[in-house]
Amino acid sequence: MPSILYRCNVVCLCAQCSRNSQGYSLVTSRTIEHHIRKDELERIERLDTTERLANTVQEEQMIDVDTQYDQADSPDSNAATMADNVSVEDEIS
Repeated sequence: MPSILYRCNVVCLCAQCSRNSQGYSLVTSRTIEHHIRKDELERIERLDTTERLANTVQEEQMIDVDTQYDQADSPDSNAATMADNVSVEDEIS
């Protein structure tokens, strides 16, 4: 009977099975399908997380640029520039 079970086993090289000392595991066909699906889902989650992180960083950079642009065009900065152009003599008269 063990020889029949051995013939049904398949070499699995998924992330989980490749961690052991042999670098693979002998598992049933059903188990290997489960491991493949699990590896694929983990890969998709990693890509999704990476993409979300990249979008967050890009949004933060855009907000920083917008804030700098808004500060440069704000009425307060224009008033400060105009105040710098006024001479002391004009204010006394």
